[in-house]
Amino acid sequence: HIAPTSDISTTILAMRVVEEVFWSSAETLLNLTGADVAEAEAIKLVGVVDKYRKMAHALRNSKEGNYLMLVEQNSRELLLTWIAYCLVFATTRHVHPAIMEDFGVCLDCCDLKHLVLSDGRAVEAAKMVACYLKKHECSGRGIFSLTNKDPTFLLGEMYAGKYLEGVWEEEKSDAERRKR
Repeated sequence: HIAPTSDISTTILAMRVVEEVFWSSAETLLNLTGADVAEAEAIKLVGVVDKYRKMAHALRNSKEGNYLMLVEQNSRELLLTWIAYCLVFATTRHVHPAIMEDFGVCLDCCDLKHLVLSDGRAVEAAKMVACYLKKHECSGRGIFSLTNKDPTFLLGEMYAGKYLEGVWEEEKSDAERRKR
């Protein structure tokens, strides 16, 4: 269970442990098939990121937070969030390969050059994320972008069409069974 605490050192320790798990996950991004992260695990990742961000927010707003390098802490938080994005993207590509094959990531790997990281493991994680993003970019077809929402809506239409087609077929077969 991860939660912000009143003890600043405990909060920082909890955050660093979560970061280490994510930095390790980043090392596997290029070899990740999606089968490595189950759909349920990807959903849990989002919860972990949310809790981490709450701790980071509490840290920034604490009296002790004034003595931290906030630029680096913000960079760590951003990197962790982007790693989670990559893991969820990989899982989604694995679970829905037919739908996802024409779509890519919306994050620009060049934005990572603005991170301020003094930890070698974090720097290596950022490099892995950059490589993953470069590998999965799809010009104009990045999903979940705030600047170009069309690919996300198209993905939603395709998914709904495929899902609803399956529901329709089940309903038809159920209706046939009831007729007999």
